[in-house]
Formats: sequence, C-alpha cells, structure tokens
Amino acid sequence: MPNALSSLAFLLSDQDLLEDPGFVKNVCALMQDPHICSTFAVFDQDGSGSISTTELKEVVTMLQLASNKTDLETILEELDINKDGGIDLWEFCVYLQKTKDRRQLDESNWELDQAFQVLPPLPHSSSRASAFLPRGC
Repeated sequence: MPNALSSLAFLLSDQDLLEDPGFVKNVCALMQDPHICSTFAVFDQDGSGSISTTELKEVVTMLQLASNKTDLETILEELDINKDGGIDLWEFCVYLQKTKDRRQLDESNWELDQAFQVLPPLPHSSSRASAFLPRGC
C-alpha cells in the first residue's frame, strides 16, 4: 500500500520521489519482479541493459502509446531520468511506479466521488460536504 507521499507522485519532481523511501522501496520491488524484468528484456532488443531511444520509439509506436511526435518526446523525457539517452531498469521501474501511483489515486478519487453521489442532498446547504463542517464555516 502506497504511503501518502508516493500517492501524490504526479505532483512531485523526480528528485522528490527518489528521496521518498516508500517510493524507492516500491521501485526496488518492481525491479525484483520477474514479469517486469521479462518485459524490460523484450523492450531491450539488443540486450544492452538499457532501452535505447530507438527501441523505445518502436515499442511506443507498436503499443500506440503516443499519438504524435510531441507525445513520444514527452514519454522519452519522463522515462530518461538521468538524460543519458537510454532507459535502464531503474528508470523503467520508476516510470511504472509513478503510473501505478497515479492509477491508484485516480481510483481513490473515483471511489470518493461515488460515495458522495449516493448521499442524498441535504436541505438548506449549498453542498453535501457542508454538513460535515462545523457551524459557521
């Protein structure tokens, strides 16, 4: 289960995330996952231990993850944390963890929205949430 800091991964810089012990622990766990390592190996077609920008472009195009050149460049920039022109297993897993944290946050927000939708409207209030606030707020 992610901690509060890693749940807000999309708001933090890569440096902030990499200083969060919970986030780093989750990334390390991904690096040990045989399915993740196998997927990385498929993308790393030449077996160099790094996914080159050429290899990544092929994968992104094949999976239709980017609809245009700008989207592709954004993905490449986000993945290549150290800006060396390749994506190593660490960078790959950082990206996966950030994506996982975003998805969990989106699901949490959806569940919260659903909870408020089942509440009946409260009389004499401008919002359902105002019923939970102290008088005078």
